[in-house]
Formats: sequence, C-alpha cells, structure tokens
Amino acid sequence: MGRRLVDLTGRRFGRLVVLRLAPTRVAKERAEWVCKCACGTIKQIIGEPLKRGSVKSCGCLRSDNMAAIRQRAIARKRAEKRAPELARQRRAMLGMDEQRGADPPVTRHANAPAKRWDGAEAATRTLSALLLNSI
Repeated sequence: MGRRLVDLTGRRFGRLVVLRLAPTRVAKERAEWVCKCACGTIKQIIGEPLKRGSVKSCGCLRSDNMAAIRQRAIARKRAEKRAPELARQRRAMLGMDEQRGADPPVTRHANAPAKRWDGAEAATRTLSALLLNSI
C-alpha cells in the first residue's frame, strides 16, 4: 500500500518553487516534482528532500556560497599581505611620537574639570597688551 501523495504545487522551498508533479517516478515510488529555481533553472527533484529541507536550490545556492567564501579568502590574503606594511607604518608613527616627546593620550572622566594650562595667565596678559597697543 502506498502513501497518499501530498500536493506540493505552488509551495516554495528555499529558492525553489514547485510547478507540477513530474511524469516520471523514482525507485520506491517516490514522487518527483518539477521545480523552478530563483535563478531561472527548471529541475526535477524528489519530494522528500524538498520537504525535509535538504534541497534548497538547483545548485546555484552552493555556487553563490562558494563565491562568497572565495571573496572572503581573497580579502583575507590581501589583508595578510598588507599587514607587514601597516605594522611598519604604525612603528614609524610611534617612533615619531617618541622623537617629539609626545605624551600618551590622557583619558579623564566626562564630568572631571579640564586641566588648566599653566601659561594661560601670561598669554592673557600678552594678548591684552597687544590689543591695547593696537588701539
């Protein structure tokens, strides 16, 4: 006794849309369906893998995934090639900071008052004198 055939016509499985029941059947009386993929390919696929979710496209999904993997690998290789150059640039920048005697960046709390510049009063007097002399 065979099982009842569930009509899959019109249903979507991943990138595949079932168009109709195929005229041929595979071994063990499993139904084969004619499906159209999002890429436009029409293919006959057995119903059980469709319903299980193990078939999601005509094969184009795998190709797309492999292309994405290749692109990531290429980007990783480019980054690895460029890493020594970036490290050299970083060392050069740190060396310039050391030569200039630059202080490391100071982090402070957002509500903490800013440090007062030691020469602020002298600068104010100098600017005041310049402005008074120009008038």
